Amino acid sequence: MLYGTSVGRDYSMKCVRILVVVLLCAGVWVGVSPALANDAWLSKIALSELNRSVENGEFDELSARIKGAVLGRISTGKISNPAVMTDLIYVLRACEYGKAAMELKFERTEAQAKTASRTGLFKDGKELFKWLIANRGLSRILFRGMQDVGEPVIALKAIAELKGVGDKKLLAYGELATAFATSRSANCYQEQLNPASIVEAFNYYTTRKMRYDLKTMPYELSRYLTDTKLSIKERQWAYGKYNRYPNPAKSYFDLKYDMAHVKDGTPKKISKLEFTLPNLRKVGGVCIEQAYYSSEVCKALGIPAGIVRGRSGDGGYHAWMMCFVRQRGGRSASWDSSTGRYESQKYFVGNTRNPAKGADILDCELMLEGAALLLPPSRREDADTAAALAVLCADVANANELADLADLQALVALYKKRFEKSPVDPESLKATIKIDMMVVEGFLATALGYNIAHKPAWDFIIELRKNRDMLKVSHLGKFFDVLTSKTAKVYPDYSCEMVLRITPSIPEPSARMKIYQKAMGVYASRRDLQGRIMIACGDDCAAREKPALALKFYETASVKNVDLASIVTSASVKAEKLLVDAGHSKVAIALYAKLFKAAKKPRKVFGAFASQTSYYILGNRLAALLEIAGQTREAQKIRAMIKK
Repeated sequence: MLYGTSVGRDYSMKCVRILVVVLLCAGVWVGVSPALANDAWLSKIALSELNRSVENGEFDELSARIKGAVLGRISTGKISNPAVMTDLIYVLRACEYGKAAMELKFERTEAQAKTASRTGLFKDGKELFKWLIANRGLSRILFRGMQDVGEPVIALKAIAELKGVGDKKLLAYGELATAFATSRSANCYQEQLNPASIVEAFNYYTTRKMRYDLKTMPYELSRYLTDTKLSIKERQWAYGKYNRYPNPAKSYFDLKYDMAHVKDGTPKKISKLEFTLPNLRKVGGVCIEQAYYSSEVCKALGIPAGIVRGRSGDGGYHAWMMCFVRQRGGRSASWDSSTGRYESQKYFVGNTRNPAKGADILDCELMLEGAALLLPPSRREDADTAAALAVLCADVANANELADLADLQALVALYKKRFEKSPVDPESLKATIKIDMMVVEGFLATALGYNIAHKPAWDFIIELRKNRDMLKVSHLGKFFDVLTSKTAKVYPDYSCEMVLRITPSIPEPSARMKIYQKAMGVYASRRDLQGRIMIACGDDCAAREKPALALKFYETASVKNVDLASIVTSASVKAEKLLVDAGHSKVAIALYAKLFKAAKKPRKVFGAFASQTSYYILGNRLAALLEIAGQTREAQKIRAMIKK
């Protein structure tokens, strides 16, 4: 069993202690006597109303009523069962996607349309949506996953297409189906020949023994299987060749390195052949082909995998691979991003692709999410619900009022009419709690208590601070403490990135500087992160028109990180601009001369890789400034040095 292991339980117990005081102060999500607040009736009537809306299409009306009822129930302070709130969030999402589904048309010939029902396909979007609502085990997962994508219609069309595999199989693999519906195929720089259709790929994964159980694997993880269109023939080749390998990630090293291409710039050997896995194995490639090859091999075996790209300390760009690894016995599992990632070259930060968004994310962010996927599904779903409730409450929090209970009472009346009994004690329908920011913060704390890696909660904290100015700076510290205490040691890149995103939203300069200073201590073992923080401090000072102080930060970041190309080049360019704009070009030349002297000339760097090193970049900038200053001979000497 991979998920819900002892590791997940230990992780859960640590998370659940977070910000308990905030929860109690907010007065939400705490247990009360079942006799006073047995609110299972609320789920029953809401789901009943959803079934009616599927028939009459009145999704907007139902959505407004459910939102009002949710806020009303929160205002009563009588939420006894988080699962009820999860059902209500499900209904709200169903209303959102139901509108899109009702307008959905499938492109079919007249003959196909006539036989759609007999062949198992849907005639139109309404029939598709009715089927989804009737199969809540799938749609509950699907609607949650669809929150991650920008075009829900594409996800709905994907499910309609997958209906062709048969109901039994589709419903048995709900997580995998959601992954297929909510992931985008990665754009390979070479065209993948004979790309597999979504039905072919789904059948491939469900008709043979995979390395992991794809029925239970969370869709967030399965997306790193479903984001490829590799041909079925190539997948079968990879399966046959590597299925018995104890560590298929090591297939990265099965590709011979194409040194002629790197040294002499000749075309890659693979460019003369069809771009397939067997041909790559035959002629080799460079790091990007190695990463592509090994990640596709892993995907073919049912192992989530992907390509990671990063920049070394010297400045060279590189690609390696990541894959999800379950330890023997299933007691632990995590993302492994070490294959092809050479520690001696200081590849600190890697970027990989989020299949749902189609955008880059830090590989350390993915690793943190991977750890959270060990949590039981119910905990991750509760975190999602709490974050969604925070968003609903924030929309009315500025009013700082008791919620109107009219929608909640209307649902009570409907329940009595439809099911002929009173669902609640009248005492539990009295508003006692104002919907304010304390409630919002309480739900966010709850979400992070269930799942510290729940990104929507962190994103909403940033939204509240940066764009809405609703989260007080004095309250922000609690979330910062959670972030750094729980993630800084194991996932420093992730937590530092969040700190750098949130801190600029704080209006008081001294408060910002205190956070940056504290962060410098938290990430003391990572010079690259300290360098990023120094640059952020310099940017802050420059924006406040304090050039001398900004220059000090930029120069310090440059000197302390001269061997880390990504840091020194960014910091030195900012310092150069300040100096040149102020008419101090000689000081800029002196700074570059100092940095260039300190930079080590890399050994055995070929072709384009040489221009990526800090030695080359600093020397090139120094030569350019010398030429502008009329010191042509000195500039020529520098250029001769960096070309050797």
